[in-house]
Amino acid sequence: MPNAMDGLSAEPTASAGRARERVGRPRRGACARPLQAIAADVLTLSGRARAGQLRPEDMAGGTFTISNLGLLGVDAFTPIINPPQSAILGIGRIQPRPVVREGTLAIGRTCVLSLTFDHRVADGAPAARLLDALVRRLGDREVLAGLG
Repeated sequence: MPNAMDGLSAEPTASAGRARERVGRPRRGACARPLQAIAADVLTLSGRARAGQLRPEDMAGGTFTISNLGLLGVDAFTPIINPPQSAILGIGRIQPRPVVREGTLAIGRTCVLSLTFDHRVADGAPAARLLDALVRRLGDREVLAGLG
């Protein structure tokens, strides 16, 4: 099966944005890193941002950004790409909503994901595979349990 990130960047990197301040630190080779390691990096960077101790290299060189406005109560939004990045994922607020599980209506915690990508870098198929892979991982209780 092809990598969901194929076609989105020549050297996969990712950066995370905070709701109050636009902050991004490149994570070179993010596709090959465990999710737990990336989560730990985001916590470290967030602490540095709150302490006002960010360095120029903390905010340069990314190709993919994650923007979480859900922390501010936003359900859905259209994130804007910051050149030279190739894509940005917007994450909305996690809310209890009706879901179907094994044919039965239930209440589940869901959020809206919005992916904006540069069509000069990739077409819709790799972007759709990326979203599909992300949704599968978010739905995998074992993956989420490993985040602590």
